[in-house]
Amino acid sequence: MLAAADPAQPYGAALPWPTRPEETASSHRPGRKAGAVTVLYGGELVLYVERGGKTLLSWTEDLAALEPCAHALARAVRDGALGRITVEKADGGVVAFDSPLTRALESAGFRHTPRGLRLRGLPGVAEDPGTFPGTKKHTKPPKIAAVREVIETGGGYDLAVRRG
Repeated sequence: MLAAADPAQPYGAALPWPTRPEETASSHRPGRKAGAVTVLYGGELVLYVERGGKTLLSWTEDLAALEPCAHALARAVRDGALGRITVEKADGGVVAFDSPLTRALESAGFRHTPRGLRLRGLPGVAEDPGTFPGTKKHTKPPKIAAVREVIETGGGYDLAVRRG
């Protein structure tokens, strides 16, 4: 995962942006813009996320490439690098309920909301890169008045605060 404007990200500078099959002259297009991120898999561009995360473009329907990229995106959100993301538009249209991209995002923890697919970071909780997805550890000690714990709820995670 690289910032779209990062010099190490080759698309839009050393290489042209790959064309998408359904792309037209008026389609949404990627660019080397501040705040946008690209997710590469095997050196190939798979996902482009606009600043703010409302618009996402994909270049494949292969779940073998989409799932690791969706998990990398989710890890960046959970670690606080991107903040909360709500994907309202994907590939130029409304987020489809049954598409390979949607299935990959759901497997990474994104949840359907009336606005789109949403994923929020969790305060004080980060994923350990040496563990499997979904395994969590606390990065900050809990406050004395409250014990924080991560509760798995249907594949997603919520923060529960218990007074004690």
